[in-house]
Amino acid sequence: MDPPQQSPTANPELVINLVQKSMEEALREAKIEVALLGTHIWPIETLLENRLSAIRSVREDASLLLSLCKDRDISKYSLKLSLIIASGRDSGTRLAAVIELRGELTGDNWESLYMLNNETELCLREVLLSCVKTELSIPVATQVCSLIARLAFSTRLNGWVNCWPQRVTDFVCGYMLDADTSAILRKRVLKIFSEWCRSAPVVLLSICTENKDKFHAAIIRYLVEWNPTVSMAALDATLGSLPHLRKGGQEDVFSQMLSGVRTLLSRAMDDEREDCIQESMDLLIDLARDQPDLLANDELWAGMMQIAAAENMESETIDKGIELLLLLAESGNSSPGTPESELMSLFFRYLLVIEDEAEGDESELFVIGREGIARLAAAFGEGKMLFMTQFYHIKYGSGADWRGRHAVVVAVDAILEGCSRESNMSYEGLQRLMKIALRSTKDQHWRVHLAALKLILHLFPANLQLYWDFKAVVQNHVDAEHLQDIQRLR
Repeated sequence: MDPPQQSPTANPELVINLVQKSMEEALREAKIEVALLGTHIWPIETLLENRLSAIRSVREDASLLLSLCKDRDISKYSLKLSLIIASGRDSGTRLAAVIELRGELTGDNWESLYMLNNETELCLREVLLSCVKTELSIPVATQVCSLIARLAFSTRLNGWVNCWPQRVTDFVCGYMLDADTSAILRKRVLKIFSEWCRSAPVVLLSICTENKDKFHAAIIRYLVEWNPTVSMAALDATLGSLPHLRKGGQEDVFSQMLSGVRTLLSRAMDDEREDCIQESMDLLIDLARDQPDLLANDELWAGMMQIAAAENMESETIDKGIELLLLLAESGNSSPGTPESELMSLFFRYLLVIEDEAEGDESELFVIGREGIARLAAAFGEGKMLFMTQFYHIKYGSGADWRGRHAVVVAVDAILEGCSRESNMSYEGLQRLMKIALRSTKDQHWRVHLAALKLILHLFPANLQLYWDFKAVVQNHVDAEHLQDIQRLR
């Protein structure tokens, strides 16, 4: 007779596992209830901190519990996060709460946002607006401003009942236009304004109609009243406003704001505030790409030339200044003078910044100079460029300093490259370049000699007739060793 089969529940190990699992689920359930109960914030706050733990199991448990809290009641969860933002024990936790709240409410599908109850929505709005005024941590305040702009935009689109857009607009208008507003608070409301401009310009400008003139006047005033904290925030707001002003036909306000940006740039240069200089130039570079006719200004051109020639500025600042100059020159909307000759002189000076060392150790300025000349050649054509090159060839081509002779050959090579980008050079122009190259192959300095060989190598493919006309001359002019150099360069 077979022995009776043992019931699964009679297995002690299985029973222990079931009991442990049940206890874990009950404990997790209790933690969720505690986290969402009442107004205390420490359970959620602790979970946010644990999510940053170095211990993997702690991070995973915290993430799971936060996700379960959100799934259980998004309104209570969002309310707790807003309370942590308002009164969390340290800035790191408050920042984590802002990021978490933004991720939950302004994600791709916005579903959580529509599930909030009316009471939570009201409390959330007032807590966040209050944080703009009271938060001491700059990263937290910046994230809060960004979140407010996103929420105001979304609620306008999706019909929330508590007038977020109007309430936020009143808040921003009030502190922007109040003369007693502190610089820090003014910077923050400008942050909200600028982000909202980018998200929903039509919505914002329609709500602000009655204060529109005051709004624009305030931004212009903040640009020209040199206070770096506020001025840079006003510049950010200008970045958001300018495209919509011109599209809306407000040319006068557009021009005033643009003038304010130029004034800000000038004062930032006087005070050597490179952060402000770079942000100003970012705006102007964007405009130069789309609407270069707006930037034909002698003072702006002179300022950019000053930056491009500066020796004590960051390379990023100099690069932006050069880029703006080139964009204006290429568009034909540069200074009314002779910008091509000024830029050519600047870039030629850059070509002189090179050391007598192994090939490949070219300086950053040298590379910028060569590319700058190529872009000028593409913009102005061979006529102007060859005329200017003749001047430098006369001045430096036979000089004692090898750097000058080398710069002439490199400049000629860059002109060939630039002209080839737009169209082929004329045969007469190629002949002039070939003569310079042939003369330089006999140079005693290895850099000049090598640059001349490279130029010949670049010239031959440019025109088949040139190749046949000068093949014999090159063979007679360049000895066998140098011809081997040309072959190796291929």
